[in-house]
Amino acid sequence: MPTTVGSVSQDDLRRHDADDDEEVRRARRIEVGVYLFTALALIVLGVFFTSKILNWIIGPAFVVAMVTTITPIALRVAGVRDPDAGTRPSRAVRADEERTA
Repeated sequence: MPTTVGSVSQDDLRRHDADDDEEVRRARRIEVGVYLFTALALIVLGVFFTSKILNWIIGPAFVVAMVTTITPIALRVAGVRDPDAGTRPSRAVRADEERTA
């Protein structure tokens, strides 16, 4: 038997938790894809440019630049919210906002 507190039932909270969990899983899969793409690109560049500068200076900077620029773009194209960007209001705050609206 579902319990209702105010205007929010436990069933609604479970549904939102499942949706949020699936969205986070999808975002993580996209991030893994970006990391794999970046690793592959670095390997290809390493084949063509064989210098110590690429290995120790440009390589790490390339990885950081690629991951920080491509990840938000890929998430936006996929229509997935970035789980690491900012904070969300808690369920209690959202419930209070819904009650006042």
